[in-house]
Amino acid sequence: EKRFEFLELQNLFFWFKDFFADLTGDYVMRSTMKNSLFLYFFNTCIMFPIHILVAYAVWKKICFSNFFTIMLYLPNIISGIVFCLVFKYLVEYGFPIILNNPELQSMITNPDTGFTTLLIYSSWLGFGSGLVLFTL
Repeated sequence: EKRFEFLELQNLFFWFKDFFADLTGDYVMRSTMKNSLFLYFFNTCIMFPIHILVAYAVWKKICFSNFFTIMLYLPNIISGIVFCLVFKYLVEYGFPIILNNPELQSMITNPDTGFTTLLIYSSWLGFGSGLVLFTL
């Protein structure tokens, strides 16, 4: 009986070969990998220094530092599903009303602005852990 045949070395090489074949031949896989690498480098090169600066500002007790602490840590307190829905409704219904621009209603579904909206969401989502990591 081979219950763990997927763990064999031969199968491991097969899965890697299949993965890289999909990566080079499939447009969706290439696009997914490109977006994932961009998100990784965005978080590493841009958001990491911003996390340090914001944590330093909160540590120095600037004006409204308690408010910033709560607002930036809020995504980690609220359930991920609830926060995702709140962000979706904020982007689709709140921003167009606040900024008086009905074209903003399709920011998530528009191919030109969808990835930027995802970057904003992931940046806000990651601020809480960066704030705790660098302030404590």
